Formats: sequence, C-alpha cells, structure tokens
Amino acid sequence: MKGLSLACILAAGCTAKSKTSQVDSGVQSVGVSFDGVLDALAGQVMLEHFEAFEEEASEMVAKAEVFCESSDVAELEAVRSAWWAVREPWKHAEIVQFGPVVEYPERLGPKIDDWPVNQRAVDDKLVSDAPLTPEAFDGMGSATRGLPVVEYLLWGAADDTI
Repeated sequence: MKGLSLACILAAGCTAKSKTSQVDSGVQSVGVSFDGVLDALAGQVMLEHFEAFEEEASEMVAKAEVFCESSDVAELEAVRSAWWAVREPWKHAEIVQFGPVVEYPERLGPKIDDWPVNQRAVDDKLVSDAPLTPEAFDGMGSATRGLPVVEYLLWGAADDTI
C-alpha cells in the first residue's frame, strides 16, 4: 500500500510544477511541486530506509564478529538471519533510483547489491595474501563486494561446513 501511495505522489508531482484539482464543492489549489515531492521522498521515505539499513548492517557486522570468534553453528544462523534483516530495508530503498544510489562518484547501489557474485574472484581474494583493507575494496569490482558476496560467504558451501 505504501508503494502505491508513493507512486501516486510521484505521478502527481512529476506531471507539472503545480497543479489545480477540481473538487465537488469547487476548485481547490493543491500546490504540489516537483521539488516538494523530491524533498518528501528523500526526507520522509528514503531516509527511513537508509537509517534502517545502516542499523541492520551494523547489527549484522556485530553478529559476524561474534561468529568469527566462535565458529558456532548457532552464531552462523544468527548472522544469516541478520543478513535477511539487512536486505529488507535495502530492497525497499533501492526501488527509488536517484542520488548517491545511482549517481557518480558514489554510485552506491552496485557496490551494495550487484548480481551475480563473481565466485572465483571472491575465492581468490580469500586465499590471497593481499590484505582486505578499505583501500583494497575501492579497487574491487561490484561483483566482489556487497550483500551478494556476504550471501555467498554465508551459504556458499554446499555441505554447510563452517
């Protein structure tokens, strides 16, 4: 329902700079502006999803750190559940393609969620002696980073070994 409302708002805001509508009792000025729609979309819709994404991603990192220390199956399941929790706000946010999600230089969308994973490249990085630093990630392609790579690492082994 929220998506339908958003689509209606966008359609109304994108058709003209301002609009007047006919109401049964007479003419009523709506005053919908394109800039107002974008401000509302960014501030009231997108910000909520990005904040939820950041919160869930931080939680997933914390659970992954616990798992790396223990290598316990229960902790692996906790990280897997956290991965699903991270995906939900991201999937809600990525449908609106504007700003740093799609525009250079950030172009965050493919860095966070680009399919398919380049499994061979990910495996090569894991066995390499090269450090996995933030600077190293800047040079990696989108198919070797982000949520799909985390998914591959969490579920990639066919026999579910830790």
